[in-house]
Amino acid sequence: MKKYIKTSIVAFAAALLMAPSLRAEKNMLDVEYRDLPANYEALLQQEPGKWSFNFCPYGGDSAAFLWTDPILQREAVSGESVGDKAPTALFVSCNQEGFTVLVFAGEPKFKECLEKGSTLPASRLECFFAPGDADTSKIEHYYQFICSATEKVEGIYPWLVDDRSFRSIEGHLQIDSHTLPNGNMVKIFIPWAPLFDRLPFSEKRDNFWRLSVIRWASSGGQTWGGVVHAANSAGYIRFPNFTDEQKTAIRKTTLLKAWTAYQKLANSTEVSPKKVPPRKEEYYVKTIATLPHTYMNVNEDFGFREAWLEKAIAERNALGAGIADFDKMSQAEQEAFYKKASDMLFNFGYDLDSAYAEYLNSKIFKR
Repeated sequence: MKKYIKTSIVAFAAALLMAPSLRAEKNMLDVEYRDLPANYEALLQQEPGKWSFNFCPYGGDSAAFLWTDPILQREAVSGESVGDKAPTALFVSCNQEGFTVLVFAGEPKFKECLEKGSTLPASRLECFFAPGDADTSKIEHYYQFICSATEKVEGIYPWLVDDRSFRSIEGHLQIDSHTLPNGNMVKIFIPWAPLFDRLPFSEKRDNFWRLSVIRWASSGGQTWGGVVHAANSAGYIRFPNFTDEQKTAIRKTTLLKAWTAYQKLANSTEVSPKKVPPRKEEYYVKTIATLPHTYMNVNEDFGFREAWLEKAIAERNALGAGIADFDKMSQAEQEAFYKKASDMLFNFGYDLDSAYAEYLNSKIFKR
């Protein structure tokens, strides 16, 4: 045990020399491209230099960091009791599937709860992120959710209605947690799919997104990135300068998810023309087919099927060949194909609704 603690002290001392810097008094943390191990909680001890303890009192001075004491940080890293403190640390990574935020939440009452046989602390977190730099003049739509080690996803709060340019992370956000001797490790994973048109492939030298993680407790809160709904005070996470291979992996993985989502909708009972074959019986054609119709599903409307639906499905099905040969394309070809295919596949539902509304409108108001 002494040898282990000594090793942790040496590693932590080295980590302090490489700790993430601040940009204009705002937190900044580099995002590493990597796959995380199943025991991701071990990264706090194994790679302490990649974590940020720069949480400050909620609503207080942004430079008044709570956990600057190297001894307290070392004890938290090594798994020792955090005493009456509640240190919090942050780590961010990404891979071809999406990006991950790890939050270590040291819990001062962990041992006491176990001794009393009571429920362990939940480590409640409120998070905001904006896929872009909110310091720019362009308005960046941000995402908000609340989670914890015990309740997982407590709430997702989209500030815009889902449409072609904004998709909720509901159904995509994944929360996991592991219990440590001195607190909780919460893993937050967000796939690229709902952000398919906002991938962090900026040409800027500093490829920033904004992130705010607020840890709530009965005694108040502590924040890595300002107060709620203040995107321009959030911290910075800086994505790497992705290699061509990494860009290819991210785009292809996202396209495969788009393909799966599209196929599920296109082959559904409500949409697929194959589910409703045309009626050719003579009695039907001469009688029932001549009467006014109402439709439960769009695939029952043969006029719309011929005007738009069958052609739209054929166009999107043809994209499969491009996805299959994606690795053979140049980077420029991949970028162009991805932009076209991801939009057509992910937004098939929006295109379908819009096309059918336009079709019905033309019928109703036909002169």
